[in-house]
This record gives sequence, C-alpha cells and structure tokens, in this order.
Amino acid sequence: MKTYELTYIVSPNMTAEEAQSKAKELESKIQSKDGVILKSQKPVAKTLSYQINKFGSGFFSVLEFQIEPEAMTEIKSLLEKDIQLLRHIILVKNPAKKQKERRQRIKPVAIIEAVAEAVVKEVEKDAEKVVEFVKEKIESITTEKEEKKPTAKKVKSEKSKEKAEIEDLDKKLDEILSE
Repeated sequence: MKTYELTYIVSPNMTAEEAQSKAKELESKIQSKDGVILKSQKPVAKTLSYQINKFGSGFFSVLEFQIEPEAMTEIKSLLEKDIQLLRHIILVKNPAKKQKERRQRIKPVAIIEAVAEAVVKEVEKDAEKVVEFVKEKIESITTEKEEKKPTAKKVKSEKSKEKAEIEDLDKKLDEILSE
C-alpha cells in the first residue's frame, strides 16, 4: 500500500455541514476500496487567490490515506466526475530517503595540525624504541668492557712479569760481568 495525500476544494454553493458530509463521503469511498484513512481535516472556508469555475471562495480540505495503487485509478475517476469539487490534487507521499551526511570541509590548518599530531605520536613511539636500543647497546658495550678488563689486567701483569724478569736478568748479568 502506498500513502497518498488528497487536497481538494469544494464548491462554496454548499453549506459548511454539506462540505463536511462531502468529506465523509470521500472517506467512505476510499475505505470501500480497502483504503486506510491516516489524517483528515475538516473543510475550512477560504478565499481563493484567483477564481476557479467563476467561484472566488471554497471549502479547502486535506485527506491523507493509504491504498493499493490499482484502486487509486477508481478513486481518481470518482474525483474527476464529482462536479461539487472545484479542484483536487493527489500526491504520492514517499518515505523520506536517508541522505548521506555531507562531507565537511576541513581547513588546511586543521589538516596540518592533525598530521603534526600523528607525526609526533609516531616519533614518540620511535623515540622510545631508539632509547631502548641505545640502552641495550650501552649495556652490551659495558659488559664487553668488563669482560675485556680482566684480560687486559692479565696482559699488563704478564708484561710487568716480563719486565721484572728482564730487570732480574740485567742485574744478574751485571753481577756476572762485574765479577
């Protein structure tokens, strides 16, 4: 079933009660075709902005209903044959489509700030990695030096022993030669 809106103007030759009964008659015709009335306004006397069929006023009313599209052709023919209706218009009321949200225009400054923030975050992450890497390297170097120091001491002690032996040899040679 589709939703329709019927707006119509009834002739001013009728009284307000007769216009009301005409509205009820239209509602009953729609309901007889298995239609469902959603909204109905009482006919209100209005002055027209221009004359229709030599009438300067009329009873204005709006009727909203649901009905099958096949039955709508019969309703249209009934409205066109009714000589008490000066004018009518039928609108198909489609449900409102959801529109995509419009993209907002971002100012270049905002883009630069966003990029700068992202870069700073990445640099901070990288800086943490670099600091960890440097700490590891320093630790490895200090452990290597500590391991090498005892060997260096051994070399020094060996050199000093050699020097001591050479000095001892020199003394002994001096002693032998001096004799």
